[in-house]
Amino acid sequence: MNEKYRIILKQKAPLHIGYGKNIKTFNGTLPYIPSFTFKGAVVASMNLEEERFSHEKSG
Repeated sequence: MNEKYRIILKQKAPLHIGYGKNIKTFNGTLPYIPSFTFKGAVVASMNLEEERFSHEKSG
């Protein structure tokens, strides 16, 4: 079971990051993260890191 979940997280996380970028322009990533339930833990940390990079590039 754990191996299956690991594969799902590895495959889905990059896709969710892509969606996060699109949604960031509308409502920001935070309102979108809770819908992932426990998967959101990994996705959230990735999105937050990505946001940090965006701010550093723009700022």
